[in-house]
Amino acid sequence: MLSLIMLLLADFCFMMFLLQALNRARYLYSIHSNGERCEGVIIAMVESENQDNDLMYDPVIEFQAHNGRHIFPADRPGISKPEIGKIVNVRYLKDDPTTAMVEPGDKLARLIMLSAVFCVVFLVINWMWITSVLNN
Repeated sequence: MLSLIMLLLADFCFMMFLLQALNRARYLYSIHSNGERCEGVIIAMVESENQDNDLMYDPVIEFQAHNGRHIFPADRPGISKPEIGKIVNVRYLKDDPTTAMVEPGDKLARLIMLSAVFCVVFLVINWMWITSVLNN
């Protein structure tokens, strides 16, 4: 009985994760497919350290939209130093340049692959539990 409760709790947590992932995927897809595309320029970088004390570099990107200049930090820190002045592809929702992000298609693909892996693990665990219950 306790194993059933634990499985149901794990299933509930997985469903919440899946709903959040689907919501995020829908948002990324809308920016990727319907968003305005423009070019941005890396104007600066912010250095930080990760848990292993390795230096991480967060590029700061500037782009022009709606007759104004917009600046945002890229949300994908990297180990290599970004080139100041490098041009990157930026997408944002048509009426809201504050939603800008670099290459949302890459994030969308990673999210879909991660969700697929979690679905397979979820199905295997549930299948194993159901077969063990039916065999006993």
